[in-house]
Amino acid sequence: MVFDLIEEFRQPAVDKAIIGMIRKKQKLLMEGINLSQGTKVKVVKGVLKRINSFIRFRSKRLTLREILNYQTDSIAKFLEGKGKYHPFIDRW
Repeated sequence: MVFDLIEEFRQPAVDKAIIGMIRKKQKLLMEGINLSQGTKVKVVKGVLKRINSFIRFRSKRLTLREILNYQTDSIAKFLEGKGKYHPFIDRW
């Protein structure tokens, strides 16, 4: 179930961070089949920046981190039979 929740946030957190780096022509280097250590650091910093960025969610301005917490609580309530669950969908 954790992996299902992660999927809602992979695109806005990870994909957007990496695509942004590519658009800015940042070098993302490989060491064999793995990312180089420097590239790993860049990716982690980019993802953390996205997670802490503000976006509009249900008429509020929240960080992606806050939305993740909200969605986690929402799933718990749904599983307890105390509400409906609506997945988070971010726009490109």
